[in-house]
Amino acid sequence: RNGTEDALRYGARFIDLSHHDRTELRKRYLLETMLIAKYADAIIPKVKTPEQQQEIKTFFLVDVRRTLERLIEIDHMIAEGAGDAHIMQQCTTTLDELLAAGERLSALVDDDVLMKDVKQRVRMVLGHFIYQSTAFRRAFEKPHGYPGDYKTLELVYDDRVVSEGIGKYLDRYGINAPYSQAIRMRKNLMRDLLQEFISKSTAPELHILNLASGGCREIRELYTRE
Repeated sequence: RNGTEDALRYGARFIDLSHHDRTELRKRYLLETMLIAKYADAIIPKVKTPEQQQEIKTFFLVDVRRTLERLIEIDHMIAEGAGDAHIMQQCTTTLDELLAAGERLSALVDDDVLMKDVKQRVRMVLGHFIYQSTAFRRAFEKPHGYPGDYKTLELVYDDRVVSEGIGKYLDRYGINAPYSQAIRMRKNLMRDLLQEFISKSTAPELHILNLASGGCREIRELYTRE
């Protein structure tokens, strides 16, 4: 079918399958060891030592594979009507463990270019689920050429979930992350500093220049907060 910007998209879709059958089909195909190993094998020739090669292979065959399996299970839990709190806890644990494994691998490999390749291939493995989050997808696709553009930051500032299905929980995971909390705190601090500066100024007129400010959220909130 026609995709966006005159691109063509190809694929297969099974119809008239129960969600349980679809889940089992995903597990049998997507969790196949040889399939996941191909992502690691594409990186191995670029790695310096046999020890690092083994670490990368283990990362994909154990950590990434386990993450994919859990995401498939979480997607099934959502379809079965499991509670939000339980699903969120499962999602948080799953992604926290993957990030921790990625940090350990990064410390062992100590090669930023190589780790960039690893991250890209992890996204290829997990993308079907990860990209269901509007915030994650926008950050990865970088429509303006860089992550964290003003629309993405507005979602973080609003502490707002906009996706559906498993994407809803991934949105919440990203919004709850320490980095996102720091973004909101930084904005609030800047807003409060501006308010204090303006209120204490005795000058008849003030000119405030806001550079690289995106949606100027800290200034907008000066006039909207109660």
